[in-house]
Amino acid sequence: MRVLHGKVSKTIWKICKMLISHLCLVMKRKLLFWINVYNGLTNAFIIENKLEKSVRELPYFFTELKVDIGGYAFSLDDIEHGILRKNGKRNFRPAPQFLDEDIRLNFTPNFFDHRIHFALNCGALSCPPIIAYQAQLIHEQLNWAEENFRHSEFLIDHVLKQITCSSIFVWYRNDFVETYLNDPQLNNYKVIEKDYNWNFRH
Repeated sequence: MRVLHGKVSKTIWKICKMLISHLCLVMKRKLLFWINVYNGLTNAFIIENKLEKSVRELPYFFTELKVDIGGYAFSLDDIEHGILRKNGKRNFRPAPQFLDEDIRLNFTPNFFDHRIHFALNCGALSCPPIIAYQAQLIHEQLNWAEENFRHSEFLIDHVLKQITCSSIFVWYRNDFVETYLNDPQLNNYKVIEKDYNWNFRH
């Protein structure tokens, strides 16, 4: 396990330690906490590891770089797939992120919110833009994030019966229930998946 260290990481760690006490049972607070922690840690990991072009410069970026939160180690994959996706399976990895007895499951929100896919940012050009989410505004902000991303990254051509969309809609298709690619009205539409640009925003 590669634990975050250095000036930036110490600041992030202090923030996490301070905020962990506010992880109350209210779902929106957990959602708020983990989205902001994920986005903050992503930037901290990029800076700490002096990455210049993409997180793909570090093969273990999402899996082995970890930070201590409330006495437990979390990687970015732990936060995204174990916590925010409530241990949901991925098309490219059948096994869940956490085992059933993993104590970290206690930190998950009360229910899954598909809008997290429009809020998490790994620094890549193809990721949704990053903003600081606020407790009083989080649902409005998430609605805005979804609408903004959908408007540019999920394009339907009803004449040609085809959909051109971000890989996010393909990778996490099962997370969207009967919307987007699972919309019954789009069953016979051809899906064109955009190439995911992992280069950093500058």
